[in-house]
Amino acid sequence: MAEREVESKSMFPFNGYDIFGYIIPGGVFFLTVFIFDFWAKDSMNFEHNPMITLIGLFKPINQGSPLNTFDSIVFILSAILVIYVIGHIVAAISSFFIDRILIKKGHHYPIKSILLKVRKNTDGSKSIKGNFVVFNLVLLVLHISSCIYLAIAYSVYTHDYIYWHLFLLITIIIGLLSLVAMFSYSFILPFLKPFYFIYDFSLSRLREVIGTDGGISREVKKKYKRFLREELKLKRSNLTTDVYWLSYIYISRKSPLAVKALTNWMHLYSFSRNLATSFYIAFIYCVSSIGLNSHMLNGVSYNEVSKYKIFIGLVLPLTYWVLSILFLLRFYYLYHGYYSKFIIRTCAFLYEQSKKNV
Repeated sequence: MAEREVESKSMFPFNGYDIFGYIIPGGVFFLTVFIFDFWAKDSMNFEHNPMITLIGLFKPINQGSPLNTFDSIVFILSAILVIYVIGHIVAAISSFFIDRILIKKGHHYPIKSILLKVRKNTDGSKSIKGNFVVFNLVLLVLHISSCIYLAIAYSVYTHDYIYWHLFLLITIIIGLLSLVAMFSYSFILPFLKPFYFIYDFSLSRLREVIGTDGGISREVKKKYKRFLREELKLKRSNLTTDVYWLSYIYISRKSPLAVKALTNWMHLYSFSRNLATSFYIAFIYCVSSIGLNSHMLNGVSYNEVSKYKIFIGLVLPLTYWVLSILFLLRFYYLYHGYYSKFIIRTCAFLYEQSKKNV
């Protein structure tokens, strides 16, 4: 009877993580893009505002009359469904680019780096780190260039003045090449070396500040390695993803209470990772919107706009970018400093206790 009850509970597809992992990140992306589009339409008279247009499609047909209870419920449920789907898309992008590319290819997974005390320093790793810096610099340059164009270029712009557009085109090409290089893992751009050093230097300083490298004693590491060798029959030289999954299964079998704490850390770092992706995609959306729409405005419409409103709107994308980097750092801190170390400590403790009870 108890097994049937557990089985029926496990079949329920929704839990608290659906709210924190999908609905909130999806809602954050939806809200940040809507705020930007509202500013762009209201302050800058941008012609293309996809989010405003999308919301207009969800308005009831009888706009002249007030919404009844049924229409309100349908509208709210439709909005939640759309946000939930957006959240899943954000989570998929987050898992692929941050977990599979930046962490797996650019770094070792945390458990491996903690045990071996080594940094991943292959050509492929350098390519990922260098391209990460280049791609972000390209987006920032494009945004700043579009801001300059909005601020002063109308007074000097002529149709024969192509150098501005040539500069933007070259910048976009560099950004696309860095993105392709991140996918290929083996395609290394010749100018990446200084950008790789920027990434490594910045990360080493951040590690010193947030303290991700310390915390686990040598004795605990020895016990965990003994657990891998004696219980899981895994060699130290073969630290694949099996180490993580078998350790997780071991904890789930030995201590359901510890799994609850472990699941909580996992939800927290996944929430931070998805939020970072939401803000980052919103930043890319804003940069693209300003870049495309700014060339469709004219000097007359620009001069009629409040400079304060322009400043607020142009700072919004940078705010989204800063928030995405902050949540990315929080993700790494929780993933490396708490989640992975909790797995190591728990396995070491449970294995030692099991040996004492024999």
